[in-house]
Amino acid sequence: MEGLAHYISENLVLVKIKAEDDISCIDQLGNLLYRTGYVKDSYTQAAIDREKVFPTGLDMGGMGVAIPHTDAIHVIKPAVAIGTLEKPVRFHQMASDDGQTVEVQAVFQLAINNPSEQLQMLQSLMELLSNDVLLKNLQNATDPESVIRLIRAELSNK
Repeated sequence: MEGLAHYISENLVLVKIKAEDDISCIDQLGNLLYRTGYVKDSYTQAAIDREKVFPTGLDMGGMGVAIPHTDAIHVIKPAVAIGTLEKPVRFHQMASDDGQTVEVQAVFQLAINNPSEQLQMLQSLMELLSNDVLLKNLQNATDPESVIRLIRAELSNK
């Protein structure tokens, strides 16, 4: 999971996002990725459109997370934008045919420019997010530095 540490940085973290819905979350993180030069101006809308067809909400046992992303053609250089939410927001659940939703408290928005790396990145994130203690600590983090420190500490234990 060393690769994941390379894709995260404090300038790609938003703490306690105020969002009304899943679209607002994706929009805020997508705009952050755009402003910092990681994605093209088409990225955010493409990620929103993809979320409607292929939802990414996951119930990780004690906390809901979402992993929105889109096609590599919208990405300039790879990154993961991370957002914790002030209040949970409903995302449609991944692989749910009946429209189930999950109350999401953290979003890990992927910008991957090499399609062959996407599956590996998702697997690394799933392993990371299976740690309930880490998820709770992320939700309690009050600044981007703390979020990155927590994730890097967990990655170094793998």
